[in-house]
Amino acid sequence: MVKMSKSKWQARHDKIRESFGLPKLRRNSEEPQPPESRSENRSEHSTSGPTQSDPDMETELGPYYLDGDMPSYNFIGKLARQCLVNGYKLGTWRFDCTSELGEDFKLYSFGAGKPNSKSVVGGFEFSERLGMFQLSQAFRTDGLFGTLGMRSEIFGGLGLSMLRAIYNHDEENKDDRLTLEVQAALEFDPFKIELIAPLINGSMVSGYTYYEHPSEIFICSVGAVVDVPKLEVNWHELGVGIRSEQDYTEIGLKLENFKNIKGSIFQRISENIVLAVMARMTEWEDLKVTIGGQYEIDDEKIIKARICSTGYMGIVYQVDLNENIQFMTHVGFNVKHLVDGTHTFGVACNLSC
Repeated sequence: MVKMSKSKWQARHDKIRESFGLPKLRRNSEEPQPPESRSENRSEHSTSGPTQSDPDMETELGPYYLDGDMPSYNFIGKLARQCLVNGYKLGTWRFDCTSELGEDFKLYSFGAGKPNSKSVVGGFEFSERLGMFQLSQAFRTDGLFGTLGMRSEIFGGLGLSMLRAIYNHDEENKDDRLTLEVQAALEFDPFKIELIAPLINGSMVSGYTYYEHPSEIFICSVGAVVDVPKLEVNWHELGVGIRSEQDYTEIGLKLENFKNIKGSIFQRISENIVLAVMARMTEWEDLKVTIGGQYEIDDEKIIKARICSTGYMGIVYQVDLNENIQFMTHVGFNVKHLVDGTHTFGVACNLSC
């Protein structure tokens, strides 16, 4: 078995946490950071949970939400979903490229055949940071997406305010729709609070509160979606999670509308081997379970596999060809219907420069 050095494993571990919007772990050999430097080194999206892309959805470009959809603040069970979801739902093909044109300007483009090669989507996005302000604009085959936001320190914490506009074009139903909403977030360690409210073509107000113990071992969250004109709570969720200090173990449990329950367990067996289990029960019935894991062959190669109680099995192979090119391939098949079942195969390539 190829062993990954402790320093390399920690670097990869910090990179994963950064992609989740979580700060790096403070290790015993590191000096404590002063508050001012810690706020400057936060992840670009750490203040705002809903600006994270939910692995369950694998959104291609930016946060892309409909009225009444609760954006993903799913820090609970994040490692299990990273193991069991990412890479399995990429479609037939996908290519994307991220270019950094200076420290404050980024350009992103993508093209994909999803869920099959006959359905093609694509687009590009640019984002720029001007001091405390940040703006972005995305052009997709199915609509437009733009944001104008501001981040700053406030009352000893971090604050974010954002104006978001989404233009959807439904060619099949000949329907065009413009949605304008405002988002506000506050982060006062160990709490994060966020609210999203519509301004045009919307009635649902989404909000959540997230708490992470200073030791980063215990997590809990509360979220809800409210239909303001009807004064009805359309969706609510309670979540709790436990994570070991070095993220070797993670346990998460979430309850939706007091009738749907989701749970996950993540366990790192060694520096190279990870096992995970996810389960979901709807209306206290219809239990679905996914079991899988991943093996880190070396610093550049990872192989993942999972099997679901529905009979679907998938395998993902990921390799970093160099610092700027990542290649991924996945295959899936229904073990209950090998002859006439639905089978999938796809490739993906990520470029950065």
